[in-house]
Amino acid sequence: MNPKTTLDFFYKISFLKDLPDLSFLQENASDGFYSKGEFLFKEGEVGDIMYIITSGYLEVFKENRVIAKRGTGEYIGEMALLGNKVRSASARTISDVKTIEIHEEHFLKFLALNPQAFLPLFQTLTHRWKEDLGIIDSDNLELKKQIQLNKKYSRLLDDTYNEIFILEQDTYRILQTNSKAFQNLGYTADELKNTIFNDIFQSLTWDELREKFSNLITKKQIQVSFECESKRKDGSTYPVEVRIQYFELEDPPFIYAIVEDISDKKAMELHIRELAFYDTLTKLPNRNLVIDRLEIMLARGKRSSKKIAILSLNLDKFKEVNDSLGQEAGNQFLIKTSKRFEGSLRKEDTFGRIGGDDFILLLPDLDDESFAITMAERALEIMIKPVEIQGRQFHSSFSIGIAFYPNNGDNIETLFKNSNIAMHQIKKKGGHDYQIFDSSMNDKIIARLNLEQDLRKALKNKEFEIHYQPKVNMGSGKIDGLEALIRWKQPNGKNVSPAVFIPVAEESRIINMIGEFTFTTACRQIRKWCDKYGSAVKIGVNLSGKELDQPDLISKIKKIIDREDIDPKYIEIEVTETAVMSHIETAIDILLEFKKLGMQISIDDFGAGYTSLGYLKKLPVDTLKIDQSFIRDCTDKSNAAIIQGIITISQEMGFKTIAEGVETQEQHDFLKNLECDQFQGYLCSKALPSDEIARLIWPD
Repeated sequence: MNPKTTLDFFYKISFLKDLPDLSFLQENASDGFYSKGEFLFKEGEVGDIMYIITSGYLEVFKENRVIAKRGTGEYIGEMALLGNKVRSASARTISDVKTIEIHEEHFLKFLALNPQAFLPLFQTLTHRWKEDLGIIDSDNLELKKQIQLNKKYSRLLDDTYNEIFILEQDTYRILQTNSKAFQNLGYTADELKNTIFNDIFQSLTWDELREKFSNLITKKQIQVSFECESKRKDGSTYPVEVRIQYFELEDPPFIYAIVEDISDKKAMELHIRELAFYDTLTKLPNRNLVIDRLEIMLARGKRSSKKIAILSLNLDKFKEVNDSLGQEAGNQFLIKTSKRFEGSLRKEDTFGRIGGDDFILLLPDLDDESFAITMAERALEIMIKPVEIQGRQFHSSFSIGIAFYPNNGDNIETLFKNSNIAMHQIKKKGGHDYQIFDSSMNDKIIARLNLEQDLRKALKNKEFEIHYQPKVNMGSGKIDGLEALIRWKQPNGKNVSPAVFIPVAEESRIINMIGEFTFTTACRQIRKWCDKYGSAVKIGVNLSGKELDQPDLISKIKKIIDREDIDPKYIEIEVTETAVMSHIETAIDILLEFKKLGMQISIDDFGAGYTSLGYLKKLPVDTLKIDQSFIRDCTDKSNAAIIQGIITISQEMGFKTIAEGVETQEQHDFLKNLECDQFQGYLCSKALPSDEIARLIWPD
């Protein structure tokens, strides 16, 4: 069957036709063919397949009695996908039949990905049950006529799938049952005879039962339906739906009860509820249930004037587990973490998982904030012991943000937002702590969002420009290189420091666009100088750690070089030591590609990070830039020793060295004596626009 035909049949299924995307089921379904007279499955067999009929017809029967027929565009076997794998009826073809077959594994994944399918599925199955019950009711009416006509009514009663009881009008004593009743209940036929109906259905009180029967006898209702529990002889119970009718024209009148075992229906309802309200991995309440419970807590809190605490918890270092051991190990980490809270909560508290490595804790009915703080400290404490995964031990903790009702909000959205803001604040400080929300945090968030919007406008309105800071040769005193530094002057004349906007650009990924602008501008400047002076000086362009994550970084850089038609020897890529070590394997590959293109590589802010000599040997480095924090106090013994060590290592490994932030002659002379190759800083010049820097390089 071609994919389009398969999809058409998928849309004929009423509980699927309104869903936006059926590609998952379509891709995982398989085709089947059955000859006339062949069974798809038999009653009592175990199965996990749902069948969609694409051509032909079949009949569904139970204990040799046909209870339904199904044809093209219809489906059967859905209960095998919803927790009841034992077939409750048989299906046999009455012509050649073609099917699409969906297995339980794929269907449950489809439901988990499409929770909006739960309601239409339940409605469809309910409609199916009503149709089948209609058939059974019709059979039972016919059965009543057979009771009047001949003595074969017992055999006919036994042909029905449901339990049937004939009851005495006044005493509700059981006069007759079918075989299904004593089979299900575990009694013999004689034991059930003369038993009072309420002895079987003990979840109903006498008063409740009398009221239901009275409504029939007084003709207030033609039929009464209700759910209750049947009690077997061994004391076990099972859920049933009971439909009772009154036959007053009979002599004597009697009450007729049809009892259906709805264990499968209840199991399906429970399964759907679990999918809708519980996290499938940790079995904790999911976002839907957390929100429902918080709504109840808020309503109660408004009446009682009690506080409610919302704790947003995010796991620290969870990414390390996923990256090193894979997703399955990460899942086990989350499961083991969630179990550590068992026994730590009050009955009224809710601990849930709302996605990824994010958890939430709801603490209602608080007199003050102290209990929430105690629980935050307990959450940190229970994570002190490492989590063991695949024989390895991982240390993690929580970053916890706390918001209180009503202090920090009076609705779900505000409370969630503010607890998350507090959590992210503590995350930025390194985690393993808790933070209570205060309004100043919100002000910072708003300021950050405004700055992000201004950054996007600045790119669009071309508010950025590139200045160039000289790199001076220690021996000759000449400028033999530049560093491209971005500057932002807003329309109101205000200059925004890179120290302010670069972190925001990195968080929002705007840094990728800023980096592309900087690299393009530097390449165009090289092209202009080559055209005007016949050559150019090498320009260093900074590359942030976030930019290293771009899968198309190399091809993007190569396109710019080709478009601007420059020699790559004029470009030097500058990457901070921290960025390299945070992406070490990726960084090595990317920097090697840059080297192949003919560019030089410089490690910026060297000494401030944690590069090992082993990795330094693997990196295709040309220059180490000594971090300016050491240069500032270079006469200090420890700083002097570090500087000398960096220069010595560089010389041994064939690297050049350049000192950043040189502002005094004393610093210059100290570095020159140590045979540092270059310096940059205010001693020579600050970063200047291209025309001013050109006059320093080519004074004539």
